Amino acid sequence: MNIDNLLATLNETALREHLVTHWEAALSQLPPDRPDFLRHESIRAAWEYGSHPLPLPADVLRMADRMAADPPLRHLAWYAYWRIFEAPRDKLQLPEAVTRDTCRQVSGFLLNYPRGHSGRQWPASILDLSTRLVYLYFNQLRLRRLPCH
Repeated sequence: MNIDNLLATLNETALREHLVTHWEAALSQLPPDRPDFLRHESIRAAWEYGSHPLPLPADVLRMADRMAADPPLRHLAWYAYWRIFEAPRDKLQLPEAVTRDTCRQVSGFLLNYPRGHSGRQWPASILDLSTRLVYLYFNQLRLRRLPCH
């Protein structure tokens, strides 16, 4: 899907400069059908794996269905997924176990934060930024687990 047409359809043309550099590389790996991360069973498994203290909201599954059914949303969701999860792991040639261990660390942060802050949950903006930073940078600490060649 052409990035300009997609952004015009979503009324998000201001995002172009942030997406255009990696757009073609991301879309070259877009699965032909519903991406795995938008499948209900994958969402449930990821939610459980992350040890979230709350039940999976039904709105999350409805949102995944909407993104999977709408090509512009599916393409944009894939781009975000690819940039955050696939590209860094591929670039660093990290095995799946490192990604899982990193996710486990994020889960630990989520579960421990309320214990030290009178039961308060992480503010969404801090959670969003921290999750990305932990994923993109903490995994480099995990590289020590890999055999040296």
